[in-house]
Amino acid sequence: MHARVSTIIAPAAGAKEARTRLVEEFAPKAKEISGLSSAYFLQDASSGKVVVVTLFESEAALMGSRESAKRVREAAVGALGATVESIDEFEVIAQI
Repeated sequence: MHARVSTIIAPAAGAKEARTRLVEEFAPKAKEISGLSSAYFLQDASSGKVVVVTLFESEAALMGSRESAKRVREAAVGALGATVESIDEFEVIAQI
């Protein structure tokens, strides 16, 4: 299994709106990413930080999703007035 962890910083003042838009608008778009097994959207409302963890069954699926994930991420960042802090990819080495 492989994971992509995207960290974005949205304005803390709009945390409630960001939460709603992420759940209602961008999570469904993420579901359409080919090869996606699951995704977790995490938010620290006090700082505006949002972390999205997406999981893929294989490295090939992770790599094949890069462009479509980038389009969804850029749409979310633009809509939320956010900035991308980091995008990292990992191999999942244990799950409990």
